Amino acid sequence: KIALTIANPISAFLKAGASFVPLPVTATISRIGFAMGIQGTDTAKQASDIILIDDNLNSIVKAIMWSRNIYDSIKKSLQFQLTVNIVVVLCAFIGACIVRDSPLRGVQMLWIYLIMNILALLALIIEVPTEELLTCEPYRRIQPIISRTMMKKIIGHTIYQLVVMLFILLAGPKIFNIDDGRPVDSIFKPSQHFTMIFNVFVLMTLFNAINCRKIHDEKNIFHGISKNSIFYGIWIITFIVQIVLVQYSSFIFSCVALTFEQWIWCLLFGVSVLLWNQMLNLIPVTRNMPILGASNVYELALRGELDREEQSRPEASLTKDKHFDHQE
Repeated sequence: KIALTIANPISAFLKAGASFVPLPVTATISRIGFAMGIQGTDTAKQASDIILIDDNLNSIVKAIMWSRNIYDSIKKSLQFQLTVNIVVVLCAFIGACIVRDSPLRGVQMLWIYLIMNILALLALIIEVPTEELLTCEPYRRIQPIISRTMMKKIIGHTIYQLVVMLFILLAGPKIFNIDDGRPVDSIFKPSQHFTMIFNVFVLMTLFNAINCRKIHDEKNIFHGISKNSIFYGIWIITFIVQIVLVQYSSFIFSCVALTFEQWIWCLLFGVSVLLWNQMLNLIPVTRNMPILGASNVYELALRGELDREEQSRPEASLTKDKHFDHQE
């Protein structure tokens, strides 16, 4: 009879045989039941949630690592996708209100969504789990997938990227000494002005993908990046393709080749996203529930969920038997 407590109130118990019934306290707080695949009985397997095929307890540790890694990868993808989507929509809307046309062309948006949905997501999802995941607190089932820290990053980066793009849209011609690319008589012509807007947004998106590798306010966003060759490989390839599109695909992507100085400015705006992320890390995020009775509701909801899970287990009825010996 082995009771494995992962974290309170999230825990698990291991069924070693048919005669094993968990203690009432353990059964109340346990969320997952394990059973041995080779030596375990059929009764234990049917009453369990997970079966260890190799009868190796180390498999539990690996399962926890991979499950937390997958869940964190989903959160990283959501943070990255929501930021890009919100910025694109607001930029197109505000640009249409100011200059009566979107600063980003249709083909350019297709390239941005290709980066967001395929390249960057593939790089973010393929992350090798590490033992550091075991030191983190487990996620509760009723805990929202978008945490307060993620919401802070999404809102913060959205505001910053919008400010940068609107700054280039309105003040770019004077600051960078380029022709105003805003359409005249509803006729749009490719210009260095709008090319810089497109290029800056793509570079900020690429550098923000590095920020999204860490979703718990970690300061060192480059930690472990050398072990993920797929991530930096896709990142470098995307950056090279962006240079080719801007410099040599002017007709298809409505771009005009930029000078070396303009590329330096675009890179500075892109790298500034990394610095802005460090500033966002300094903003404290409360981890407590709101005061207006939400904590009581949270505790009741968690307790009710545990009770429903316990009642659904086959061995739950055995714990109610008055002849059951808890010391066995």
